[in-house]
Amino acid sequence: MNTDEPDDTDDASDQLGPGEPRSFGNGRYLVQRRLGAGNFATVYQAFDERLDVPVAVKLLSDRWSWEPEVRGRFVQEARILRSLNDRHVVQIRDIAETDDGRPFIVMDYATEGTLESRLTQRAHAAVAATTAELREFAAELSAALGFLHARRIAHRDIKPSNILITRDDLAPGAAHAHRSADGLLRPGERLMLGDLGLAKDLRLDSGITVGVGTAGYMSPEQSELGAKIDTRTDIYAVSALMALVASGEPPDPLRRYSQGSLASGRPLPERIDGAFRSALECGLDIDPDLRPQTIEAWQAAVDAGLAARGDAPFAPPSPSSLPQPTSGPPVSVELDPSTPGRRADRNRLVAAAVGALVVLGGVGVWAAAGRDGDGGASAATTEPTVESTTTDLSTTTSPATTTPATTVVPSTTVTPVVPTAAPTTTALVPFVMITGATTIPANTAGRYWEVSSAGVVRGTWELFDSAGPVRLNGAEWIPGDGFQANLPAETYVLRLTAFDLAGTPYTAELSFTSS
Repeated sequence: MNTDEPDDTDDASDQLGPGEPRSFGNGRYLVQRRLGAGNFATVYQAFDERLDVPVAVKLLSDRWSWEPEVRGRFVQEARILRSLNDRHVVQIRDIAETDDGRPFIVMDYATEGTLESRLTQRAHAAVAATTAELREFAAELSAALGFLHARRIAHRDIKPSNILITRDDLAPGAAHAHRSADGLLRPGERLMLGDLGLAKDLRLDSGITVGVGTAGYMSPEQSELGAKIDTRTDIYAVSALMALVASGEPPDPLRRYSQGSLASGRPLPERIDGAFRSALECGLDIDPDLRPQTIEAWQAAVDAGLAARGDAPFAPPSPSSLPQPTSGPPVSVELDPSTPGRRADRNRLVAAAVGALVVLGGVGVWAAAGRDGDGGASAATTEPTVESTTTDLSTTTSPATTTPATTVVPSTTVTPVVPTAAPTTTALVPFVMITGATTIPANTAGRYWEVSSAGVVRGTWELFDSAGPVRLNGAEWIPGDGFQANLPAETYVLRLTAFDLAGTPYTAELSFTSS
């Protein structure tokens, strides 16, 4: 669940579109506004008339409500949340179905937003993190994850947008007297872990999993086919998160440490130094056995490192260095190793696909407003566009008539799609991955999506709305290209099909809404 700070001026009639619910639970939960929409679910702020409190309602989309795998994972998230009762984990209040059979979850509403929004606010105000703030933040984060880990649950998607901040009405006033009004955590606030859509109950699972998480925060083993996942994957994520909070610099998906030495990617920022740096490098080790083995051991090492550096504040981050929050929940795609054609090879495929992300800048393809290919493609951006004649995609098969190549789960970033014919060696699995916003402003030009890839050399873009293919002014893709758009209000599916040197296709999709 993701939230933003509530705006008292919001009018539900202005926020909600035709066909969106105005209430849930036979009128008990009155919808106030839409907080965000992603591929698989929409989150609403609502008001519980019976208990007189604000709540968040997560509704599985109509598109996926009738897919057994997706629906099952959505319900599993609710069951995991329902089994937990701790002040550091978002609490579930209800699970039910709409009149047309779509499941929804009613959860606590995080009154103060997310860590992502808090970091962005502080960056714009040029407020630097202090050692004391970081020590307290690490302790709260450790307490929250410690609760999950003690119950053998791995979160698997720790990142700023999944760390919620809410008012703590039960905390004694003196407990937060040291906090400042513009602090990382402020008087009367506490952290909560949100969005357990990717969580694994390790008591009921072999731990074997592949390809879920968010690039930069997901551990190397999360992208290895046949790897065993446990709670140490969260220790990698909190190390990346802690580096972001301390420095303001987003994690590098290519960054890999091995026994304290940088193996690939950018090193941690120089402002992270001394024993604190060593503690984070240890937590980011590519080998889970060389990381701290418990979240408590991680917190002790981080705390000792911070204590050793004294009270000097870190340099304030630049607003442009932080990822800008999106209005919709993130999206995840999980590769299914049980799919025919993959099961026999999954134990041989041990290369880390996302661990070798090629994050490239470059030119972008414009999706023009309208369907004739010449409207809205302007020079409003300084980034060049692909010089290509308009391609008519009207003969392209719509997503509704194709068979998805992946098993989709509710909740972070689109992960790669591997071909049915899996490689028979341990070489890197080629892939493409689209990352970016799931909600964009309508009729506004912008470069909203980027592509990470490995092992592919060319490709083609496709865009679909509810009526079918949308004509593009340039459909060709080469590594380094992004995707730019200027689109009317609608729901779209963006698809990239890329090819390796042998001509084998690899496909990535992202659904988004222009509103």
